[in-house]
Amino acid sequence: MVPILSLSVSVAVFFSFMSLAVCTYSTIYPAWFQQKYKAQDPVVFQGFGIYNFYSTQPLQSPFYASETTLAYSEFCTNEENGVPPPNWMLGGGAQFKEILCGYPIKGIQYVSFFASIFAD
Repeated sequence: MVPILSLSVSVAVFFSFMSLAVCTYSTIYPAWFQQKYKAQDPVVFQGFGIYNFYSTQPLQSPFYASETTLAYSEFCTNEENGVPPPNWMLGGGAQFKEILCGYPIKGIQYVSFFASIFAD
């Protein structure tokens, strides 16, 4: 009876770990909140994550975006150094900075990071 119980515990631990890994990946990868624009050819995917933004193709409508991956940490560093924001922000760099470089998003990033470490 003990080997069967041991096997079921091992299976439960394995699936629990896999669930944690998938949840952590889904919050870090920038496609957990994703948009799809079919009007463009080829289809454009854009994703927003806790740490990054990405766009698979340039986009002109409904707003501008380039084919890019924007790491929020790089954006914040560039803003501090006076580097102009990407053109697709259409002059909204200050508002993006307030959100992407503020304490609320940093809090979410740190909580997610440490939760994944302590859960392992």
